[in-house]
Amino acid sequence: MIETFTDAYRKTQDVITKETFEKDWDSFLKTKIKKLMGDDGLNDAEAASLTKLQNDIKYPKGAAKTSRSVEADAILEAAKQDDANKLQDRAAALKFLRHVYFISKRGAQSIWVCSPPKRYANWTYDEFAGLNKVELKSRLAHKTEIFSTGNMNKMSAGTQDALAWCQKVLISLASAKNKVKKDRDLVSRWFADENTDDAKLDALIEKLTAGFKKIRDVCNSNQLVFSDDTVDRSTQPNLWKTTYALVHDEKLHVIYVEKVLLGRSGTKLEWAITIVHELSHREIKTKDHFYSESGLKPNAGSFPSDKALENADNWGFYAANVNGALTKGKIQAVLKEP
Repeated sequence: MIETFTDAYRKTQDVITKETFEKDWDSFLKTKIKKLMGDDGLNDAEAASLTKLQNDIKYPKGAAKTSRSVEADAILEAAKQDDANKLQDRAAALKFLRHVYFISKRGAQSIWVCSPPKRYANWTYDEFAGLNKVELKSRLAHKTEIFSTGNMNKMSAGTQDALAWCQKVLISLASAKNKVKKDRDLVSRWFADENTDDAKLDALIEKLTAGFKKIRDVCNSNQLVFSDDTVDRSTQPNLWKTTYALVHDEKLHVIYVEKVLLGRSGTKLEWAITIVHELSHREIKTKDHFYSESGLKPNAGSFPSDKALENADNWGFYAANVNGALTKGKIQAVLKEP
């Protein structure tokens, strides 16, 4: 079963390499799209090829209008529909790429989004497995996506904010290392308990510096993907509805955006904190001991310093605090003992 974006991505690489598509499509996929899909992730230098693929599906042979049936027919034709052997996989590869987008580029940073149809309960390969041609065409026709354009724009803006936050955090941590009191106080506020002495605070500063460098580098990479967690959305709907975002243990840099973040206004604060939070899970292996609603104030009893350093929400709210993104009221509400 395909469970993650990385699984679907690797399967798509394999299908494009090994399977035969319609002649013109086969040449295009095995040259341009193969270059787009690098082993370490998507290659923004080939983003125009992804746009061409999508336009050729939406407007085949220069069609003036697109529709659900037009797209479905275009994919079936490109997938060499007269060859029933592994037709579902070839169609799944094209449908997967039809819903992957290059959203923005700013300096070294590039943002990608995978936004599959809302009606899919699985990644395309499992969604199409065992279908006959009529059933496959019906399933290919689904095109209303899980993410809106507004959602995608917030993913891009949130990543830019998270990158800026990390850069400012690293400046603050350098000052904290140099004994600047206001910067050391910020570290203490979110990570030190009453038993933390100067030596331990210095150790915390070193660990935070190493961690925020890793988060910064992912935010500033050209291969960060925001994706729907299609399987969790269908198999664990209650979890999906009550979660902001999550990450899985996989090679590619992927953040899965869940219902809570999609279903509210999505303030800049929420998106940036969530991105730092999730990338701390991915890059530093933080945990979710406590969330902000429970309180994030370190204390020697229920939430000692070592546990605060492991806690993803402390990383996110510390970054927000350094960047002046938290009101005094918000700080007071969050800094209670869990």
